[in-house]
Parts: sequence; structure tokens; C-alpha cells
Amino acid sequence: MKRFKSLLVAVDPDMLPAPGVALPGELLSLLEGVSRLAAHSGAAITVMSVTPEGSGADELVSEAVDARLAEHVLPLLRGAGEGAGDVACVVTHGTAYMEITRQVLRAGHDLLALGARRPEAGKPIVGSSATQLIRKCPCPVWVASRAPREIGPRVVLSAVALHALSTTVLEMSASLVELRGGEWHVLHVPEYPHEGGMRLRGVDADEIQAYEKSCRDEAFAQLHAMVDPLAEQMGVTPKLWMAEGRAYEQIAQAEQRLGADLVVMGTVGRAGLAGMVIGNTAERALRLVESSLLTIKPTGFVSPVEL
Repeated sequence: MKRFKSLLVAVDPDMLPAPGVALPGELLSLLEGVSRLAAHSGAAITVMSVTPEGSGADELVSEAVDARLAEHVLPLLRGAGEGAGDVACVVTHGTAYMEITRQVLRAGHDLLALGARRPEAGKPIVGSSATQLIRKCPCPVWVASRAPREIGPRVVLSAVALHALSTTVLEMSASLVELRGGEWHVLHVPEYPHEGGMRLRGVDADEIQAYEKSCRDEAFAQLHAMVDPLAEQMGVTPKLWMAEGRAYEQIAQAEQRLGADLVVMGTVGRAGLAGMVIGNTAERALRLVESSLLTIKPTGFVSPVEL
């Protein structure tokens, strides 16, 4: 199983309740999930809150946030159980995604967990800290569900393309299924790179259908080649799915159909361009899915945020 060593939990100061008031459900769920992961991995936990810069009383605001973390958050994480590592706390001010990314770069955290603000009706969370961190934070980013879910079986949905990063996505997914129990599903949306050219050349419809079928058959064989050895090694076997259409829409539909509470997927970077993400499937999925979303960067990703 994937073993984390250092977890960073980013807590939005606006989600911290007043003294004596209970934690909101989505934050409590996030902290409980981090606690379980730390206990199984023996990981240390750092809790971080970033207050807006230029409030006119930065130190006083930071002290108030620090006090609320000490009351509501730190006791819960320090009670994670035998096996969990130390718990530390960082409160600073500035632009949230930049300060969080700098903390990851400084301390070498191997997983960032945070909650997403609930959007207003009909308004996606474009430009949110979660979106910026998916783009720019070098470690895996776990964005917890922004809407309470009914209690039910744990279901992990892995959305994979056929490239090297997919192996990491599958390994991480298998580890989480081993840790949490429940079901595991793997979704792939096939691509047909030559279909457009074939249609422009007037290729017969039967030949195009045969080409599409060969692409699907090859993709399914590659999926089995990636999944089967891992399933045998880890003792967890997923159900494989294919769907036609836009990847982010199919991910959201599969999440709803399967009752997934966690979607795991990669973000694809281009070497040499710091922080560049080709396509925005992960960002669009973040706007559509109601479950938690874990995104993973490719090896060699370089964050555009500097210390």
C-alpha cells in the first residue's frame, strides 16, 4: 500500500466555527479521513490556514484563527490513534494557493487535503484555491466533497487515460481501496485520433466503425495490462468501464451512476513548461462531481510558484 509520510491539511479560516460551535460536516469528514490515512501510514500531519493579506490586523486575525484551530481541529487530529505521526500547525497570511504551495515545496509534503467552498447555485468554483492548487501544487491534491453525502458503501472511481501517469493513479486508487474497503471502478474514455481525417477523406462508415472498435479493443487490452498485475499484487480487483463522449462529462455521470465517494485522476503536464496543464479535464470534473476528487501530477512536474 502507498504509505504517506507527510500530510498537509489546508483549512479555510471561514470554515472554522466560533468557540463552542461544532465543526461543519464537510470539514469534520475531511479531518476524519486525514486521521485514518495518517494512522494507517504513520504520517505526520501539518494543519495550515491562510488569512487574506492586508486585512489591517494580520497578527490579530492569525491569532484568532490559531486559537480556533487549537480548539476544533488539532485535538481531533492528535486523537488519530496509534500509528499516526506528529501534528503541527501553521497560520500565515497571503494568497491561499500560493502560500499552501510554498508550504508543500518547503516541507516536502506528499499529499495535500483541503475542502472546497460550496458554490452559489448555478455558479462553478472557477478560480478557487482548489482549482489553482490542482494546476500548481506539485504533490497529489485531495479536494474533499463540498456537499454532504448519504452514508453508504465506499466507492472509488479511477479515471484513466493510457499513459504512464495512469499507473500511478491506479496504484494510489488500489491503496485507498485497501485502506478504506468498498468497491473500485476504473473508467476510460477512448480516443479516436484518426477518425476526423477518415471522415474528411470520405472513408466508408463501416471502415470507420471497424477502426473505432479496434481502438476500443486495444484500449481495453492496455487497461487489463495495467490493472491485472496490480489487482493480483494488492488483492483488490476493479470493474473496468468504457464510455463515449467528453471525458469530464463521463466522469461525472459515472460518479453519479456508481455512487462514488472518491474520484482519482491525473493531470497531464508538458515537460519544460512549469505548471502547464494540457487540457482541463480535472478542473472541469471538479466543477461537476459531488464526491471528493484526488488529482495526481506527472513525474517531473515543476510548480510555477516559487519560494
